[in-house]
Amino acid sequence: MAVSVMAPVTPAVMRWARVQAAVSTAEIAKRADVAEDRVKAWESGDERPTVAKLRTVAEMLKQPMALFFAPAPPAEGIRVPPDFRAMGTTMGRALTHEIRLAEERRDIYRRLDPAAVAASPWQQWAQAPSMTAMDARELFGVSVSDIEATKTDTEALRLWITALEDQGILVFQMSRVSDAECSGFSVDDERTPVIVLNGKDSPSRRVFTLLHELGHLLHRGGGLCLLDDDVDRERACNRFAEDVLLPVEELRGTVQGLHGVDAVDSAVKRFRVSRSAAVISLYRHGLRACPVRRGFWGSSVRWPVRFRGVVPG
Repeated sequence: MAVSVMAPVTPAVMRWARVQAAVSTAEIAKRADVAEDRVKAWESGDERPTVAKLRTVAEMLKQPMALFFAPAPPAEGIRVPPDFRAMGTTMGRALTHEIRLAEERRDIYRRLDPAAVAASPWQQWAQAPSMTAMDARELFGVSVSDIEATKTDTEALRLWITALEDQGILVFQMSRVSDAECSGFSVDDERTPVIVLNGKDSPSRRVFTLLHELGHLLHRGGGLCLLDDDVDRERACNRFAEDVLLPVEELRGTVQGLHGVDAVDSAVKRFRVSRSAAVISLYRHGLRACPVRRGFWGSSVRWPVRFRGVVPG
């Protein structure tokens, strides 16, 4: 009869690894085929898992088995990004994994090309006391005519991404997180900041998220950014993104003499933005041709309810 070998794990490390992976005790219990109380006992130190059960847990949490024998949890764990445009107040497992992956990619980039990191323009201009939308457009070198010359929204997205990467910002895209959960997030860093976009969003929405997150990086904000906690900051970043994408004077000239849906369509076509971003920018700058009424802008305008109308991307 085979004898089960008990693994002398450190309870605090087991709990740390589970929390880092955004996995519940119930989920571990199901995967390991044990009662949830048994998992809680592992984390409290009242019981120890067998080596076989520990192997299952380690695979689920994507951690090496050796970690669970360490005397204490690692000093650094996953950091909540300065902002993620998301629904609710917690991060799911897929989103947690994407944040960890973004940090790993950033660290690999640093190791492979330290000279590029040292010469990054970000370290010079990110310390500026303030940056207006006009300053940002001038810095990135993306003109309205450059955007007009693009043939698709995807081409415009690539143009903006290249412009930010040329200034030392790493831009990644994720695909395993639902667009209903998160549109993107940023990881602030004094040398190599990161912006991650959700590839399931439309290209025009990703452009807006890209510049919204840039606004957060410029403010050097920390902690989790939730609409309920800091609506003013969210709105400021939205306005920054709108003004970079739709410069007011060019917008005014674009819609001059146009009315209603025609004005929106013209702004969408010229600046390659979403219809909702065009509507809100026109409204904010007082460029409505006639009073807004229900259904006026057309049924194709999708107001993102999960962002309570605040995020126009």
